[in-house]
Amino acid sequence: MRRVAPAVVFVATFAVFAPLLGAGFLNLDDDSNLVRNPHWRGLSGANLAWMWTRVSPFYSPLGVTENERPVLAHEVLAVFERTGFTVSTQYLSGLAYRYVASQRARLLLPVYNFIDAVVFGLGFMERLRPFVLTVGTKR
Repeated sequence: MRRVAPAVVFVATFAVFAPLLGAGFLNLDDDSNLVRNPHWRGLSGANLAWMWTRVSPFYSPLGVTENERPVLAHEVLAVFERTGFTVSTQYLSGLAYRYVASQRARLLLPVYNFIDAVVFGLGFMERLRPFVLTVGTKR
């Protein structure tokens, strides 16, 4: 049984994603923003300073523009309800990170995990938790 469950998950996952094997890669702006960008190589002082210059793709003279702001759970809920769904939302925290690519950021993971577990574990902080799951069922 221990070997059957992973095999079932693998087959089910493959069946779901198999139609995508023939699809091409959609390269929107990774090439210019990440691959060929010499400033996007770590968290040095110079790299962090570049992120706030006018040539950075992260810079906006308006601050956060409409297409850059986070999608809020109540906005998703409203859209789903308007289209005939019964919606429920779960706010999650305490999902401890174990690894990130940057060695410097990896040093901060215990601090982040602690803050996430202690601060966002409090009931009144529920709507500020880092992960939001919104589930809808068609009426």
